[in-house]
Formats: sequence, C-alpha cells, structure tokens
Amino acid sequence: MVFRKKQVSARWTALASGVGLILPLVLIFFCFQAVNVYSTDTKSSTVPQLTTRVTDFGKFLNTNYRQDLNLRLENFAKKTGQAIYIVLLDEKHNGSLDDLATTVFITNRLESTGLAGTVLLVISVGDNDVAIVTSDNLRKRFWGIEPFIHSSLVRAKTRDLALEHSVQLILLVLDNWFYQFEAPSSPGLSLVRSPLAEIILLPTAPLIGLMTGIVLAALTSVGRLRWLWRGLVSGLIGSIVGLAIIFFVRQRGGIVPGMFYYGVVISGITSAAVAMLKRFWFADSYKGKKSDAWWSGPIRFYRG
Repeated sequence: MVFRKKQVSARWTALASGVGLILPLVLIFFCFQAVNVYSTDTKSSTVPQLTTRVTDFGKFLNTNYRQDLNLRLENFAKKTGQAIYIVLLDEKHNGSLDDLATTVFITNRLESTGLAGTVLLVISVGDNDVAIVTSDNLRKRFWGIEPFIHSSLVRAKTRDLALEHSVQLILLVLDNWFYQFEAPSSPGLSLVRSPLAEIILLPTAPLIGLMTGIVLAALTSVGRLRWLWRGLVSGLIGSIVGLAIIFFVRQRGGIVPGMFYYGVVISGITSAAVAMLKRFWFADSYKGKKSDAWWSGPIRFYRG
C-alpha cells in the first residue's frame, strides 16, 4: 500500500514537472503570435489603401485635374488592359520609398489588377523622390525610368503639369501601337504630348495616294485593266503604301487610332480615284518630233 502511494505520488510529480516545462513554451508561443498580429495590423494600417487610380494624400493636385486624370486612367485601363496607379505623399515618410511602394503594391494586390500589366508610381512631393513598381511582365521595360520622371517633376512649373509629364513618360515606356490615353480637359495641359506624327500624316496620306495612283495607272500594267478593277487594285496598293508611311512616321508611345484609319483609308481612296479616272487626265499616245526618214508626219506611240 505504501509502495502504491509512492508510485502515484511519483506520477503526479512527473506530470507537474511536464506541465511546468510545457506551459512556459505555450505562453511564449501565444505572446509571439499576439506581437506578430499586432505588428501586422499596425503595418497594414500605415500602408495606403488605394481606392482610386490617383491617391493624393497631401492634396497637392487641383481637384478638377485629379478627378479628370483618375477618369482618364480608368478609361485607359478599359481600352488597353494596363492599369496605372499614382500615389502622392508628403515629405514625411519613414524608410526607403522603394520599400514603401513595394509594400503598397503587394498589400493592395495590384499584380492582377491590370490584365496586360500594372504600374504603380509613388511620388514624395517634398523632395520629388520617385519609386515605380510594376507587374512581372513590365518589370524589364521600366528599369531606370525614375531619374527621368524626377527630372520632369523638377522642371515643371505646376504639380499638375509635372504629373501629366510623368504619365506621358510611362506611356512612352509602355509604347502601345495605338495612343489611347485621352487628352486632359484643361487647355494648359493638352499639348504635353507632341502630335507631330498626326500633323505629318494629315497632308501626306492624300499626297501618297495621288502619287501611287498616277504611277500605277501610267507606268504599270494596272493601267490596262478595266476601270473597276483598276480602281480596286490601285486602292488596295495605295492603302498598303499608306500603312507603310504610318509605320515610318509613328512616334514612340503610339499613334492616335483615328489618324491611323485616316492614313490608310484616304491614301487608298485617293489612289483608287486617280486610277479609275485615268481616261480623263492621261492619254496613251503622245506626239513626237517629225521624222527625217522617208515618211512624213509625226511619230505616234501607242500602248496596248
């Protein structure tokens, strides 16, 4: 009986010793989890939550411009599948701006926002510091663009103009075939992008169509076709030549879709019209000098 009591007492002693060892480990584990949850909540509370395309924490931008830019970025994302987000901060930020931009990108899950890619531009307005984070498919394109955006921020007269220049630089890097970013509603910001390609194409397209139609009707076998086939063939070739001219004059960042269709259609129509109306402006014979041979009269050359 005494032996059994000693045996039970030994078991309870061993059990108490085991609990005494395990309980501090359990307490340490729960304390660690509590600290981790608290730090995560604190960190997430300091990370900006992006609800619009343009987030201006310092109220640096004109209200009308900010709303207009946000709407244009929304429409751009719908047309191209490329999402552009902009965050403006004041000078009071701790740590690296690149780290903060990466945290904002990950926390807001921007990787999958744009079907064709996502770009996050974070600007510290106080010192014009810039950080860019992109989705994986765009990362190589945007390497080293921050100094150029920083330079545009420094040179611009107003913050609205500086941000518009920054967006245009992003569009240049994206370099879509069509330029589908709408012009700003403010007249002072409408000439940030140079319309040089469209200006060149405006008179060039009909001129190229005219020259193509003349060459095809006068110097090739297309001129011997019936008027309808002559117009169809000349119109097709004129459109192809117009497309080649568009490739040549297109500037980086894309060409306006309306001017693209204008160049192809106008050059084709002009070439077709010139070829179809050949009989009104071109004769297949011409009068040469009088011959010194035994016959008299002018020399006439005929085609066909």
